[in-house]
Amino acid sequence: MASWLKRMAILVGATCTFAAEAATFCVDTVAELQNALATAATNGEHDVIRIETGVYAPTSGMVAFNYTTSQNFNLVVEGGWVRVGLVGCAARLNDPALTVLDGGGSRLVLRLLGNPETTGAITVRNLTVRNGSGPDVGGMVLGAGAGLGTSHSGRLTVDRVIVRENHSNGSLGGLSIGTSGSGAEVEILNSVIAGNTCAVQACAGEIRVDSPFSNPRLVVAGNTVSINTCPSSTCGTGGGLRLTGTAAKAIYNNALFFNEAADLILLGGPSQVFNNAYGILSASAPPASQGNNLVGVNPSFVNGLAYDFRLATGSPLIDAGSLDLDLGAFDVSGLPRLNGPSYDIGAHENQYMVFRDGFESLL
Repeated sequence: MASWLKRMAILVGATCTFAAEAATFCVDTVAELQNALATAATNGEHDVIRIETGVYAPTSGMVAFNYTTSQNFNLVVEGGWVRVGLVGCAARLNDPALTVLDGGGSRLVLRLLGNPETTGAITVRNLTVRNGSGPDVGGMVLGAGAGLGTSHSGRLTVDRVIVRENHSNGSLGGLSIGTSGSGAEVEILNSVIAGNTCAVQACAGEIRVDSPFSNPRLVVAGNTVSINTCPSSTCGTGGGLRLTGTAAKAIYNNALFFNEAADLILLGGPSQVFNNAYGILSASAPPASQGNNLVGVNPSFVNGLAYDFRLATGSPLIDAGSLDLDLGAFDVSGLPRLNGPSYDIGAHENQYMVFRDGFESLL
């Protein structure tokens, strides 16, 4: 009962405005989500869109859910919200599998774009993006995308997001993320990118950050990237995740296995590569610094072919991560991110030796 009460701790209205420049939407249908994104793009406010649990699957259009703005305001799109009585979005469950945006195998699922020179931050949290398809990207496009030239110049954050089983007829089946300039930053945390396919290369996706600063502006930490495949004979570097751009990169605590050809592709600026586990690394130049990486080990996923990337008892990835980067309170399942002397490598934290009552997705 105590844990359930914690989950009820946040009470909000169904759709309300909190301050002069902050609007919060609560949505529970496809049309409401589409309308909230369209409103947020032009309303001159910082916006938070809370999506109640369920499956959201439009049946028409080239893009399921689209936001394109010329304004410099922040946007947060967050799943996991539930209704309590008559109050919509009254509590949040921190499990992205409970809120699914589905492309129906025929459209790009989620596109959140800032027009050239816009600086608003965009955050996607606690969602599953699946079953998308497109000529260039199938799952998710953030910022300006990875290859759109002059671009958005703000902070992009992806936390506890599952990008799964999307397809591209070109490159980048799963995701395309890009930003540039003095405000450019990208952070990808506690997420799973798996089962995506494409016809050319980098089927998991590409993240591009161009920045004039020497400190890391592209952080990829605590993620699992697996079973992304490129069946074509013209696949180049293959199915893995490609990180590029002039910005320095910090790559920590990721599990990258069983992708077509290379698991991780590093291009452009210098990179720090620590406490990752992977099969094949492809790099245009060796990382500027690296250490404690597990190369070619068996990650011992519970059942990777069924997309169960939890770590089985005895996995070498357990407690093998670094504490140098803060991964937040929750892993990709909404369970405690730290359980033991150090983080586990990958998006899932093992939960052995923790006593639970079944209500652990806390607010």
